[in-house]
Amino acid sequence: MCMERINTNITIDTALKKKAQELGIELSALMDNAIREKLNVKEVDASIDKCEFCGKKEEKATAKDPIGLIWLCPDEKWICDSCLKRKIRSIPVSKA
Repeated sequence: MCMERINTNITIDTALKKKAQELGIELSALMDNAIREKLNVKEVDASIDKCEFCGKKEEKATAKDPIGLIWLCPDEKWICDSCLKRKIRSIPVSKA
């Protein structure tokens, strides 16, 4: 997943900025994380290579090979084809 980055200006206390620089705190990353947390936005970890439900190691699914790990919403976890089928089968179906 590739995200576009832009430059922006923020206003912070000069003493606070100086102390952060002395401690080697990266303000850009800190602001990104704070805004994501406030908006409840989860960053997708594309380095995961196993199902987060059963632990089975697999490659990510692609358009050419749709069998593999896919990103499951709203759970926000990587899931294998087997676990996905089990989840689908467990959804109750009501008759209209």
